Parts: sequence; structure tokens; C-alpha cells
Amino acid sequence: MSWIFYYFLLPILASALFAGIAMQIVGINVIGKIAAATTQTPVVRRVLGESPLAPPVPRQILALRRQLTQKTAEVAHLRRSVASLGVKLASDQAHLAALSRQAAADLSQARKVGAAAQSASKQATVYVDMSPNQAAVILAQQSFAQQVLVLRAMNSADKASILADMSPKQAAKLLQAGA
Repeated sequence: MSWIFYYFLLPILASALFAGIAMQIVGINVIGKIAAATTQTPVVRRVLGESPLAPPVPRQILALRRQLTQKTAEVAHLRRSVASLGVKLASDQAHLAALSRQAAADLSQARKVGAAAQSASKQATVYVDMSPNQAAVILAQQSFAQQVLVLRAMNSADKASILADMSPKQAAKLLQAGA
């Protein structure tokens, strides 16, 4: 077995070494090519402490295509979410506008009621200054809602004296209405 080493392998290695030296002298970068070839081997790179090689370009392209597909799906999902949120926003804005109109109407009504109550309070002071009989006759000429407002603005003693001078049916209706 040793004769194979001495007769075949050793002469081939020596010839390769001398040929490499000769080619290096001539100007061919044999050492650089050998170093580049050996550093492409993962085991040699690991032994030398270098980072692993980047995967071949087709694998990178495949990985990038997978990422692109995932990102495209995410973008489509986000667009659907944005569209549904836009619809919900439009619905909420319409609801808000309706609530705003309702609030404005309620505020207007409250102002009218407040003005009517203030007017009824002023009228109540006038009716209190009259005799109960005169106040009952004049108050009977007012609308039912106005009568209720004016009587609510009075204290119970003044209210009782005016209601006593009204017809029992009219006084009962006013008391049922909360006057």
C-alpha cells in the first residue's frame, strides 16, 4: 500500500505543486483561485470562522417571492379593513349629523320652554297681584298649556285661591296636568 503513495500520489502532488508555482510565476493567480474555491465550502468557512454563504440566487428569489405574496395579502387585507372602516365612519358621521340635528331641535325646544316658563313666571306675579276672582277669569281665557305654566310658577297658597274661583271641572283638569 505504501508503494501507491510513493509511486503515484507523491509524484502527482509534487507535480501539481511545481505546476502551481510555475503558473504563479507566469502571472496566473493560482493561490487566489484555490483560496476562493476553498472558502466556498461551508465546512472550511465554519472552520475559518466566517459567516455562512448567502443562499444561491434562485433560492433568494423564491424567498423574496414568498415574502412578496405575504405582503400583498397583508396589503389586500388592510385595504379591505380601510374600506370597511370608511363605511363605518360614513355611517357614524351620518348618525352624528342626525344626533346633532336632534340636539339642535331639543335645544330650540328647551329655549322655547324656558322662555315660556320665564314668561309664565312674570305672568304669575301679575296674577298674584290681582284678586283671585279676577285672576281666575283672565287665566281661563289663556290656552290650557299656558294656564298650567302660570299655575306652576305660583306658590301653593296663591294657586289654591285662584283654582277655588275656577269651575271645578277646569280646576280638576289643571291639577291633573300638574299645575
